Amino acid sequence: RGQGKRWECDDYFSSFSDSNSRSTVHLVYVRMSSEHFEFPSMGPTLSPSKLSSSAAPTSVLTASPTKSVSSSPSSPPTVADSKAPSSSPTGTPTSLQLGSAAPAASCAELRAEGVTSSGTYDIYPTGEASSEVQMYCDMETDGGGWMLTYAYNHDADKNDPLNPDTIPLDPSSGYSHVNLNAINGYTVDDVEEVRLYCQTSNHNRIVHFKTSNDVIKGMAFSGSQKDNRASNWNTGFTPLDGHSGNLPAWANGGLTSSSGGLWEVPLYKAYKYDWSVRGQGKRWECDDYFSSFSDSNSRSTVHLVYVRMSSEHFEFPSMGPTLSPSKLSSSAAPTSVLTASPTKSVSSSPSSPPTVADSKAPSSSPTGTPTSLQLGSAAPAASCAELRAEGVTSSGTYDIYPTGEASSEVQMYCDMETDGGGWMLTYAYNHDADKNDPLNPDTIPLDPSSGYSHVNLNAINGYTVDDVEEVRLYCQTSNHNRIVHFKTSNDVIKGMAFSGSQKDNRASNWNTGFTPLDGHSGNLPAWANGGLTSSSGGLWEVPLYKAYKYDWSVRGQGKRW
Repeated sequence: RGQGKRWECDDYFSSFSDSNSRSTVHLVYVRMSSEHFEFPSMGPTLSPSKLSSSAAPTSVLTASPTKSVSSSPSSPPTVADSKAPSSSPTGTPTSLQLGSAAPAASCAELRAEGVTSSGTYDIYPTGEASSEVQMYCDMETDGGGWMLTYAYNHDADKNDPLNPDTIPLDPSSGYSHVNLNAINGYTVDDVEEVRLYCQTSNHNRIVHFKTSNDVIKGMAFSGSQKDNRASNWNTGFTPLDGHSGNLPAWANGGLTSSSGGLWEVPLYKAYKYDWSVRGQGKRWECDDYFSSFSDSNSRSTVHLVYVRMSSEHFEFPSMGPTLSPSKLSSSAAPTSVLTASPTKSVSSSPSSPPTVADSKAPSSSPTGTPTSLQLGSAAPAASCAELRAEGVTSSGTYDIYPTGEASSEVQMYCDMETDGGGWMLTYAYNHDADKNDPLNPDTIPLDPSSGYSHVNLNAINGYTVDDVEEVRLYCQTSNHNRIVHFKTSNDVIKGMAFSGSQKDNRASNWNTGFTPLDGHSGNLPAWANGGLTSSSGGLWEVPLYKAYKYDWSVRGQGKRW
């Protein structure tokens, strides 16, 4: 309802009179820190753990000079124009030895066993000594456990042939690549995620993201680009540290060579942005495009590809104690369950809204049979995240105590299923086509399927902006089939969810650093090139848009949905 009438979700109506003519759903959830504070007086003190931990395991393998581990950085140095990246890893080399631990089939298994230093390690893909290969393991980025499979540090105006079937051992100076089917012992099913990184001296943008797309995992495994298409790249990816590129979000194509792998232009925005590692025999491009073929190797570039394998590849039969590696981070729900009691009604309505049909309001009736849960002897929770950490797994409406005192009690809808759970619903606008009811501020929404209200967290006594860990946005419209669904930990956006102020709002808060979630297929936030800066527009008054193309608007400008 931006600008008093605009009801828009990843679209834009040039006619103001038509801008509330479609049904829309806009939801905003906030996930609070599950360690808000300890309660002083209302039962036993909570000591909630985080829902998932990215901390490294505390066990450290035995030190020994028999295994050299490079301390080179896992991210390459900055590329200077017409200057090759440094080929010398920084820092003092350290030594680690596998000792009595079983040999590892991948970097992910080493990481799960407690290895936290990036460097070159012996890996045993089959578990037998005869299968030993050396691999560079990045143990720091995004939880660690990444095996380097492509590293091309290319100097401006050079065009040396690629070096296939050769495992690269240094991201800072390597010039080779390997497809995983060339390494005895792996199958494509062992590949969990693929991570791509590139930079160029031609501009300051960096491409850095990961994906679990099956076609892309197949390219990393076999080199075949069969079934390659833009949708493999521009949806379902996760931007990582430093990502500022237009790719992969803007990808609208990719080559389909039987052996082009991740070097022969696997993704591009036609005539604008390429990922190319000596593609077509000469093209060295990272999020750019050279119309002159003769000029396409004239800049220094770095292209890296890492693969993270399942950390439970198999158990080793004969080479030492069997590994029982755990996943690097677990999304499994805690096993403890709070005492059942009829005194606390919990709606079992779905945490995602129903499909919006054109000119038809979303269903206002949550599905399923209501269940009951009671906090019992556990301390009251300051947020949905604390309830989730205590073992509550059903989405619904709960009593929340932000200050820990009975007087601070509020009811909140908690989504305990999506992305690990623990999300508090703060915006829910289920808008019917051709209606334009005023927004309902300072009212906590209690149902994502039928709610029509929002609250800024500073209106709830007991919270500070520092308690906000992540913000999650979801919208859909009857105007098209795309869905916007993502989360972010951007400080400015967290501030909007807390106070409603759009101060310091700009496109870069939205189009980088976000994580797409289930069902996301929208152009926003990746294509955002602006957002309003009202003192009170919060997350309703067009906080992000691609000008004249795609808006997020909850009755923005008084009518835009």
